This record gives sequence, structure tokens and C-alpha cells, in this order.
Amino acid sequence: MTYAAYTGRPSKPSPLIATLLGALLLTGCSTSSNKAARNDAETRARLAQLTDGEGNPEAQLARLGEAAARDRSDAALQKRYATALAKAGRNAEALDVALPIYGRDQRDADLGLLIGRLYVRLDNGGAAVPVYQEVVAHDAGNLEALNGLGIAEVMQRSYPDAEATFHQAVAVAPADAASRNNLALALTLEHKSDEAIGILETLWKEDSTSRRVRTNLAMAYVAAGDRDKAAALLSPVMAQADVEKSISSYAQLAGEAQPAPAQVAASVPTRTAGKTRPPGG
Repeated sequence: MTYAAYTGRPSKPSPLIATLLGALLLTGCSTSSNKAARNDAETRARLAQLTDGEGNPEAQLARLGEAAARDRSDAALQKRYATALAKAGRNAEALDVALPIYGRDQRDADLGLLIGRLYVRLDNGGAAVPVYQEVVAHDAGNLEALNGLGIAEVMQRSYPDAEATFHQAVAVAPADAASRNNLALALTLEHKSDEAIGILETLWKEDSTSRRVRTNLAMAYVAAGDRDKAAALLSPVMAQADVEKSISSYAQLAGEAQPAPAQVAASVPTRTAGKTRPPGG
């Protein structure tokens, strides 16, 4: 598969759908690693020398950039530079560095996860989907890849696909709160609010301090038509005016989150964990 450099931002999802993504968690740890780079003591020492000692993130990033420009064939160095750019919030630049490396080796799960996160940050769910699918194809139990894939599918408004993906994540880690939270959100967006409420009420009993669970349970209550329960849940943490505003937003989201029939019909029959399509497609 060929991965092209990032050349611009696609049209964004609606503002309410975009706001929803703030409540979705990328979670889990990749079990894959670049063993060659990790076992190469000389490479590790070189990378440490480039970043240690100055204590100035901008200077460290500049030094990494200079080294990466001199030796574009050093995959470990390019990966380190892409990661540093991502940490600095320079997401499009990070993609431009990471994509050529990943194009040479799609087995590097850590790099695939980085690219997926960058595409999500740049509101490009369509490009994130095949990258996360690639990681899942090589590691079906990668929790971060599964949650990332589900979020990208939500961005594409492919809610049945997102529900199926989050079910996979929960099957991998039944106790993982973030995966269960994500599944409940997908169910809410599919107007399966009773199922969503069951999951979220259980999560709320487990942790009544979670802001995300409180928010998502309130959203599910609104989607189910129970504004009083939503208000009771939100009132302890926000002013009444904000409660009303939030409930109105949730109601609008519940009505807005309707996938186009043609899109759903196209996505459901063809979805497999390892199936990919070109980024942006």
C-alpha cells in the first residue's frame, strides 16, 4: 500500500459530531515494537544524544529535524522526529515525516498508531480508518488501534461499523472503561439508547467521578427522551443555564447523528478487520 503525504484538511464533520470526539478515548497499549531499532544500541545512543542535555524542547526538536534531514534513510531517527513533531502539535508536519517510513513497513504498529492519531487530530477520519485497520490486521488485540478505528468510523458517521469495532475492543478488554464508554456512545448515536444507558449506568456505579461517563450518560438520557434524569446528573457540576444549554446540544446531536442510508449500506457489508482503502478514500 502506498501512503501519500498529507496535502490538506478534508471537510470537517459537523460541529456537534466533532465535539463528541472529545468524549471518546484512545486507550490501550500497542504490544508491537520496532525490535531492530530497539536492539540497536548504537542507534539508541545516537537518538538520546540528539535530545538529551539541553532541556529546551524547541532546540531539541530543531536538532532532531536537522539530523532527520541529513539522513532520511534512518527509519528510527525519522520516527523519533515524527513523534517529537506530534508532541509539539505540528501534526501535518509529523505526518509528512511519518508516512514515507510507514509506507516502507506497515508492520510497525507504533508508527501506525501515531499516524492514525495524527489523522484523527486533523479531522481526517477517512484516512485514519485504513491505517488503524492495518494495525488491527497484524495485531487483532491492539486496544488503541481498535478504539482509534472506532473513533475514525464515528467521524465518518459509519456508526454500525463503529459499534462493531468497539464491541471488538470490549471483547479484548472487558474491564476497560474507555472501550465500554466508546461502545455506549456509538450505541447512542445509533439510537440504541437503552443499551447505551445500561453500559453507562454500570460505568457510573464503578466511577462516579468520571466527567466523560457523566457527560455521555446525560447524552444517552436525552437521546432516550429523559431530560429530567440528564438534568439531575449535570446539575451538581454546572450552572442551570449550562445544564439547559448542554441538554439542548445533546438533543440536537441525537437528531443530527443520522448516517446517510447510502453510506451505511456501502460500509456494513464490506467491513473486515484487515480490509484497507487508500487514506482519504
